[in-house]
Amino acid sequence: MDYKQQYIKMRNEGKYDINFFYHYYISQGGQMTDPHEFTQNFLNKLVQHPMMHGMMINEGERDKEAIKSHMDSVFGLTILMDKEGKFIKVVV
Repeated sequence: MDYKQQYIKMRNEGKYDINFFYHYYISQGGQMTDPHEFTQNFLNKLVQHPMMHGMMINEGERDKEAIKSHMDSVFGLTILMDKEGKFIKVVV
């Protein structure tokens, strides 16, 4: 199954596999090769503050809707929503 089909399946089920995003990131030339480091950066807003040793501070959860919107655009997907703007399914 290719990345687009895997993403559509996850999107329709509402269950997201962090390993998918890591492997997709690497396939697109991503430079962060440590899966744990990728997961931390993917799930959280980590900001480097100008402190001794450039300490990284977790500033909360990353906006998952922005990630989904970006991936929907990357794969050229059409998303079916209800009247309230809630996700129904990916239209293929």
